[in-house]
Amino acid sequence: MRMIRSPNVLPFLHALEKYVLVSLIIAITIIVFLGVITRYVFGFSFYWIEEIPRYCLVWVTFFGAVSLMKKGIDHPRVLKLISSLPDPLQKYLLIGENIVMMLIMAVMCIGSLVIIRIHHTQVSPAMEMPMYIVYSIIPLSALIGLLRLGVNICDIAKGGMAAESRFD
Repeated sequence: MRMIRSPNVLPFLHALEKYVLVSLIIAITIIVFLGVITRYVFGFSFYWIEEIPRYCLVWVTFFGAVSLMKKGIDHPRVLKLISSLPDPLQKYLLIGENIVMMLIMAVMCIGSLVIIRIHHTQVSPAMEMPMYIVYSIIPLSALIGLLRLGVNICDIAKGGMAAESRFD
């Protein structure tokens, strides 16, 4: 079974995702470097220098996880077993896998919205930034993941994406 991918299904999302990830990694690098320079060269440190990279890293982690889904490198599984099965069975297993992942993403989205609602007045210690800004990446990444998994299911249902071709 050959892999069939929808051509440029979400080009805006892909570009935005790449821009956000690169920007956050650059910001982390610059801010940590600034923190090292100010602490060891000038003998002082900004009060916010540790919080921003920490929160940026949280965003990079969640955005990076859903970014890998677009490349088909989502989660570990027993590929040898799946690829040894007949093509129709591979198709049903891959669809089932994506449905299970969609359920997990839905639970993650709903659960994180509950947490955000409960802690919406919480602020960060140093910058007094509303923590819902930091927490908002969780439902956002879950929604992006749901969208990507839906696209994967459509691609598989159209007759593509065999187990051995997922990593091409």
